[in-house]
Amino acid sequence: MSSSNFSLLSLTLLLNVLSFIPNFASASVKEETALLKWKASLQIPNNSQIISSWTPRPMNSNATALCSSWFGIVCNADGNIYRLNLTTSELNGTLLEFPFSILHNLTHFELSVNNFFGPIPPEIGLLSKLVYLDFSANQFSSSIPPEIGMLANLETLHLNENYFNGSIPREIGQLTSLKELALYSNSLQGELPTTLGNLRKLAYLYLDDNKLSGQIPREFGQLVNLLEVYITDNFLEGPIPPTIGKLSKLTVLHLFNNKLTGSIPHEMGSMGVRFTCEGTIMHLNTNKDWYYKACSQCTVKVTCYNNIYECREHGIVPAPNYRYNFRATITDNTATSQFTFFTPKANEYGDPRQFPEELYAIVGKNTLTQPPSNLLTPTMTGINIMEQAAKTTNKSQQSELYFFFPSKQIPEQHKGTALV
Repeated sequence: MSSSNFSLLSLTLLLNVLSFIPNFASASVKEETALLKWKASLQIPNNSQIISSWTPRPMNSNATALCSSWFGIVCNADGNIYRLNLTTSELNGTLLEFPFSILHNLTHFELSVNNFFGPIPPEIGLLSKLVYLDFSANQFSSSIPPEIGMLANLETLHLNENYFNGSIPREIGQLTSLKELALYSNSLQGELPTTLGNLRKLAYLYLDDNKLSGQIPREFGQLVNLLEVYITDNFLEGPIPPTIGKLSKLTVLHLFNNKLTGSIPHEMGSMGVRFTCEGTIMHLNTNKDWYYKACSQCTVKVTCYNNIYECREHGIVPAPNYRYNFRATITDNTATSQFTFFTPKANEYGDPRQFPEELYAIVGKNTLTQPPSNLLTPTMTGINIMEQAAKTTNKSQQSELYFFFPSKQIPEQHKGTALV
């Protein structure tokens, strides 16, 4: 073979090999140029890492420098940006210059806790690979663009704590991969779209502190994977749909501070969720029998004979727990009732035979109470749950006192609650 033929063959093979090498440079240069243009439209603190790291690449430098040195950026194997995280960067500006069409490989886009304002452009729909989108705690305004429904792969959407107005777009029901939706603390208005029922994978729904109105759609019963729902502090009205009783995985349902009427559906009795009242302790009565000895394995009162303690559920048991057991007058501003409160393991707070002075600190303060589930009837509404419970039996009602002392939190075993 002549030297000229060999050189021609070598050149051909080299070109073929180079054709299989990903064009990192062209992708990175295009993304770099677009991001630098967006950066120029923003107000950024002088000490920000974006100022120091988002700089044009020197000539003849490594084509992948964008991926390795720019703050908040992660690239995939092809050298394209797929994660952009500028959370808590004190940025001030808009998304009007953001290169949506160029950064179409993004799967994670996080701008939370900044000062972005203005609308979310409709071009957001071009980010079809997004899995995680968090624009929370900014000053975004206008309506949520319907193009948000084009993000078919989205699993988490956080738009909470902004100034969004208008209604929740029906197109949000197209996000069938969504597992967490947070729109709380905005100024959203109108009715809840029935298309929310399409979000069968949704586990966490946060819509509280808005101006939502209308009824809770019966399609909510289709959200079979829901674990937590917060729709408090809105203007919802009408009855709670009985289809909510299908949400067997639900552990938290907060609907208070709305205008709901009608009855608590008896279907909700199968959910394993106990109802909770928020009221104010007006008076404590500790004249007698304000503590008792309970089984160490449950809450049942034990009998004692020759220093041997016996529980009707567990038989002979070791040393018992003491439980406070006292009466209190409580009101929720719609009714005033006398309940018998109890709390476990009073002996953890010192000598259980001495009524603790700290307990009086709860008088005049809001407290969460929980009537036993067997007092709930289909005729009870959320607004008069205490009044109805008081009428159910002639005996003083028993309720679990959650905030026994101000420093105590709701115990883990009590977190499956419905606040209505």
